[in-house]
Amino acid sequence: MKTMFKILVVLVATISPAFAWKETGGGDEVALDFQRAFSNAVGAVKAGKIAGAFTAEDLQQTAKDSRVLVVEDRLVVTFNGIAQDSIAANTPSKGIIQINRSRWKNLRDDRLKEAVALHEVLSLRRIESTGDYSYSARYLEAYGLSPWLVSGAKEETSQSPRPKFMNCEIEYFPNPNEWNSRQIVNYEQMTAETGDTQPRSLSVRKTLSTKDGRYDIYLWAVQPFRSAYNPFPLEFTSITIVDKKRKASSRSGPLMVGDAAELDDHMRQTKASLATFNDDALTDIEAMVNVKCGLK
Repeated sequence: MKTMFKILVVLVATISPAFAWKETGGGDEVALDFQRAFSNAVGAVKAGKIAGAFTAEDLQQTAKDSRVLVVEDRLVVTFNGIAQDSIAANTPSKGIIQINRSRWKNLRDDRLKEAVALHEVLSLRRIESTGDYSYSARYLEAYGLSPWLVSGAKEETSQSPRPKFMNCEIEYFPNPNEWNSRQIVNYEQMTAETGDTQPRSLSVRKTLSTKDGRYDIYLWAVQPFRSAYNPFPLEFTSITIVDKKRKASSRSGPLMVGDAAELDDHMRQTKASLATFNDDALTDIEAMVNVKCGLK
């Protein structure tokens, strides 16, 4: 039986009220086209075109519990701190899929429509998400189409990540109560290539020797390989500070970082701190080390 969505059409650009499409009545052409595309994708799953951590029945149930909103306004989705126009957007917590009317109607390939519809429903199930097209991209591949089409990302000859420098600032306070006691060490190293289809990465230990003892600082970063299934790979860094004398440590990460202008400061750097105390009440700080790193 054909999978049916509960479809609510929202005409954002007008003041006319929204109306509900029902199985017994009419419906918005874009909403009906989306429904048809999704039904075809479900049929392909049943036929074994793609397989994953879901069944055709799982997809059908998600569709029955969801609403589709057709809108006139732009759908702006933010991923990795960067805003981008989308054909569709979804809200898993509410079971809602929004479709931009003009963007959908500009899709000329039925298989691409099916892949987009499949991606949106898989996203409601939290199997895919913005930036993750593990199955919807393979759906296009199964029909001999470019897997890059579903994300709209540019396909390039080389998908190896651009090498970046991990820039770190290490602060040591022998007397945390006196700002002028601060000592700063800057460190920079480029991520290394580990293979044609492997992430660029960095893993290094830096040692900070002071009159009060030694600190080992472990720095880690990874730049995933770009692919049609992961066209906007996230970059991650991690910092671990170890006080060898007092056998104490502090770790931050792995955390997502980036250098795009749109990103907030807290997404540009990973920060870690380690403070040691002279008393059990943790009121008298003996020494403190702060480390912050980013990829540029």
